[in-house]
Amino acid sequence: MECSGCGRKFGELYDTSERAVRDLPWSVFTATVFIEIYRVKCPDCGVKREKVPLLPSKAPFSKRFEDAVGLACEMASGQAGSTPVRVARQHREGD
Repeated sequence: MECSGCGRKFGELYDTSERAVRDLPWSVFTATVFIEIYRVKCPDCGVKREKVPLLPSKAPFSKRFEDAVGLACEMASGQAGSTPVRVARQHREGD
């Protein structure tokens, strides 16, 4: 495990929690992955969650999902009649 603050590596964990993360769809199904997140007690940073490359922020989406939506937006930016990317109501700002 690696501290998300400084990058120091640890073999012992402080505690765990579960996090639901939206990932790329599978066929016609939306995919939500439940991930066990570990926290470490770093002498320099205090208690921090482990560094997870596929979860770079606290957003409810995986890095793969964010990249796919970004690419779809870039590709559709100049195309008339492009298919919109649907985002669940609870994840849209202002709703």
